Amino acid sequence: MKRINLFMLLLLALSFTFGVSSCKNDKATEDNDKTSEELLIGSWYQTNNDDSLKSDIYWHFNEDKTDQMVSVSSVNEDYAATNCGTWEIEGDIIKTVNLSSKEKVYNEWKILKLDKDSLVIEFYDKQPKRFETSFKRINK
Repeated sequence: MKRINLFMLLLLALSFTFGVSSCKNDKATEDNDKTSEELLIGSWYQTNNDDSLKSDIYWHFNEDKTDQMVSVSSVNEDYAATNCGTWEIEGDIIKTVNLSSKEKVYNEWKILKLDKDSLVIEFYDKQPKRFETSFKRINK
């Protein structure tokens, strides 16, 4: 069982490295902020090596405004969660809609830094809690 999980994690990591996403949408949308959108499209990676939790996040933004986020974490056992959804940029805010759950989950991420190699965002929640997180580009 552990061998299958490790194989799946490797397969997910390779698909992000080469820009393959299984979340596609044929519906086209208008570009509001071409420069930011062009910079965002591609695959991004983040790792967290906390004492109690190691997690890796792979986030791929497609040109058709769909996205796929894969979170690989380990506490006592490795597991992976995949979320598919849509995204758009309004000003300096990335708005995402997670379509992987029974109810649509809306999130907003304030762009603090976005260039060809790095993405730094602040997560907005309905409560006054905020957190900042950084991603490195894997590929375009």
